[in-house]
Amino acid sequence: MENICRAAELNNMSSMIKVDFQNRAFVAQKALASGFQAVLFTDHKTAEEVKETMFVIRPDTPEDKGRFGRPNRRFVGFSQGIPQMDYAKMVRDTVVAIMIEKKEALDNLDEICSVPGVDMVQFGPSDYSMSKGWNAGEHVSEYKAAERKMIEIALKHGVQPRCEINAPEEAQYYLDLGVKHFCLGDELRTNLNYWKNSGGALRTIVDSLK
Repeated sequence: MENICRAAELNNMSSMIKVDFQNRAFVAQKALASGFQAVLFTDHKTAEEVKETMFVIRPDTPEDKGRFGRPNRRFVGFSQGIPQMDYAKMVRDTVVAIMIEKKEALDNLDEICSVPGVDMVQFGPSDYSMSKGWNAGEHVSEYKAAERKMIEIALKHGVQPRCEINAPEEAQYYLDLGVKHFCLGDELRTNLNYWKNSGGALRTIVDSLK
């Protein structure tokens, strides 16, 4: 984790980590201590679950009432003398994003967006479809409508929606809905596209030699 954060900082990039639900407290605390500036949490269904998550990643101060102490890792820099309240502000300023990828999460979105500290939400069409008993490919219009509902509710609460796109030209659809933050694909899809396109082109060249 430290090496990922170092590489990002050396290239003037911010860093976000996506963590699984069950071990989220351990991984998120280690990620923050390593220097990640944002955490994306998966699989939440209720505002109570989101509150539990906020509890473990908020500073252990009278103001924040969290359970995250002050680890001596690279997040505090090389100085052991950083004031504790400055450190608490660093933790407080970390971006907290919640995946809205369950039917229940969308049903409870007003309450989730009202939890203090929730900065961002992102729709997950695959898990959302599964939670509805659907195959996503057979219900595209329905899950797109659910995503639009998420965007509308989030913006109403002042929470920023983040949307995943596979190409820059797909951004305009979301810009028209008020979205300003994007995830441009993922590494698996990027690799598959590269293997299919570039690998396929090379296969054609090689096969022509037979």
